[in-house]
Amino acid sequence: MIDEFMSYLLGRYTNRDQAFYQPSKFAYIWGLYEQVSPTDIKSKWWYNYAGEDAPYREGYQRVTMSGNQILLENYTPKWEKVTGDIIFTKNGTQYEGTNADECIRYNALLESKMVLTGNEMLCYDCGLQEGKITWGGRDLYKFKRVTDGL
Repeated sequence: MIDEFMSYLLGRYTNRDQAFYQPSKFAYIWGLYEQVSPTDIKSKWWYNYAGEDAPYREGYQRVTMSGNQILLENYTPKWEKVTGDIIFTKNGTQYEGTNADECIRYNALLESKMVLTGNEMLCYDCGLQEGKITWGGRDLYKFKRVTDGL
């Protein structure tokens, strides 16, 4: 199951089509997930205008099994454990993920959703304070994979 999950996750992604179609709603973003060991991944995300050498988010993830679910644990670029893990369940032919732990980012409770279809990643992040969104949003970013696992 981990091998299939990795084949769904690894690669280079962009939401270029979505950003061009709705530029006032979606930033033009790139993402990269590359395998560094059998269970470890390096990831980074950057705005198209800034370029790959100026990511706004980067770090490592470790993929483990938790019962019949897959846990994506988050680490800093220096391999320090941080909150914000995502737990995935297979639903038909896709993997659906959501928060596995409580995480505070930018003084708000992080809410995350991620769906991997094999050639697309659909996701959002938002911060909640007293049930209200204070940053991000629940509109799904639609990233298409432009390369397979690296």
